[in-house]
Amino acid sequence: MKDDKDFEKNGSSDVSRRDFFGKVAKTTVAGVLMAATGGILTNPKIAIADGNYSWSSNNPKPIILSRSAWGATPPKTTLPARNTSNSYNLIFHHSGSLVFQLTDFQACILKVNSIQSQQMSSGWDDIAYHYLIDPAGRIYDGRDPSKLGGHCTGKNDDIGICLLGNYDSQSLTSAQITAIQALSAWRIRIQGIWKTNTFGHKDFLSTECPGENLESYVTNSLRTYLSSAIY
Repeated sequence: MKDDKDFEKNGSSDVSRRDFFGKVAKTTVAGVLMAATGGILTNPKIAIADGNYSWSSNNPKPIILSRSAWGATPPKTTLPARNTSNSYNLIFHHSGSLVFQLTDFQACILKVNSIQSQQMSSGWDDIAYHYLIDPAGRIYDGRDPSKLGGHCTGKNDDIGICLLGNYDSQSLTSAQITAIQALSAWRIRIQGIWKTNTFGHKDFLSTECPGENLESYVTNSLRTYLSSAIY
């Protein structure tokens, strides 16, 4: 199975707006936005306040935008299931060497779509990651989380989470930190894994991913936070 790399090394892989919306909506940008929000919002944001997540004892599921919201292509084939008894970690990635700091919803869904497009044209059967997070803190469904990932050789039974951008060159936004906290706590609770098992891609393979800023956060501050936030 193909595995994640820093796949933007040779420049931007973004598909054009014309190609993207021709494939996804066949109508208008508004059609994509309506699909993303159930016809309620035109610029959805993660529905939690900036800063620390407001925890309940159940660590509830955060708002996650569906694959249809960003115009996902269906997998090429039936994907094998994750072996959940062999899943112990949350593994974080960044999307590549290009800085991406845009928060506009249209720009972000184009970016998510371009990641899937390039990965599938490079041999993956679907987008490699189970979830993606943009600089505005929106969380996107990627590969079906019940299916084996394509993000870290030898660890694809673990959940893969990708942040859009280059976290050697840019810092996490407060909205991204909030989203990471919410998504991590929910996944840890429903999977029953140890609350400090958050890692970067580079903890398992020789790679620059997920960038030093994200690596430092998920292996230090996030672990500290989750240790006290999950009961």
